[in-house]
Amino acid sequence: MKKNSRGIKYKQRTILVWNEVASFYHKRWAKNEIGPFAVTKKLLDLTKIKKGDNMLDLACGTG
Repeated sequence: MKKNSRGIKYKQRTILVWNEVASFYHKRWAKNEIGPFAVTKKLLDLTKIKKGDNMLDLACGTG
């Protein structure tokens, strides 16, 4: 067994699991009033982002 093959298998398994549950998660939690999106509008309002501003997406969303 290669030294890194356990890590690769773990990553592949993790991706498979999240791909299977992603649609359920999004349907259940991707609403403005619940889950991680409950504060999104408020957060964006507080940042005062304007057209033309640069942003860094840290991949913190539901995918």
